[in-house]
Amino acid sequence: MELLYVVLGLLLVWGILSIYLLKNLLKKLEKFEDFVESMNEDIHAIDKSLKVIDERVSFKSDDEIGFYFDEIKKLQEHINQFKLK
Repeated sequence: MELLYVVLGLLLVWGILSIYLLKNLLKKLEKFEDFVESMNEDIHAIDKSLKVIDERVSFKSDDEIGFYFDEIKKLQEHINQFKLK
């Protein structure tokens, strides 16, 4: 009978510990999801801004600033791979 109490006690402790761990993991996951959503919004905003600037044709590719702007656009294309739909 005492063995049954020990087994039930261990199962209870294991269950409580599991609930505690799952609760903490859920909190961390929610924070991570908020971070990812924030980054996604930033990526969309930057992409939109670069497209607006590019439509104005403010920078010509033959000058130094145009070269750097083209490089920034290339970097943005790589970053766009991480956008969520």
